[in-house]
Amino acid sequence: MTKSEIIELQTQLNKQGFNLVVDGRYGEKTRAAYAAYLDRDTQVPTLVPPAPIPWWTSKTAIFILATIGVSLAALFGVELDKQNLVEALTALATLVTSILALYANSRRRAPLDTELVLPGVRLKSASSLPAKSQSDSGEPFVY
Repeated sequence: MTKSEIIELQTQLNKQGFNLVVDGRYGEKTRAAYAAYLDRDTQVPTLVPPAPIPWWTSKTAIFILATIGVSLAALFGVELDKQNLVEALTALATLVTSILALYANSRRRAPLDTELVLPGVRLKSASSLPAKSQSDSGEPFVY
């Protein structure tokens, strides 16, 4: 579907009571609303297209980036033996993952929980630690 077709679909779904942002992107919310709309009439068999995935999750895109990096290195006269190739690909992978981490962090909607270390594991703040007199009593302190 083109962007204008998706905008029309989102507009029509909103008229049917779905609360969608009309942005021309066929994302998860649009897909779910369209599927729910189609489920209202069980006599019509329908196929709902899958939601798009980000380009960087494609292995092809990653290999293209690696090929571009190697090609640019060759254009600038960098000789790539096995060791240099491994170092170049490692640097490229580090660059790409850093950019993706920055992008993901910028798209974050909730604030960071500074006390959460692992799922279900929290650091205790200094105010929740026992006083020195309590910790010297010889008995273990339980949180």
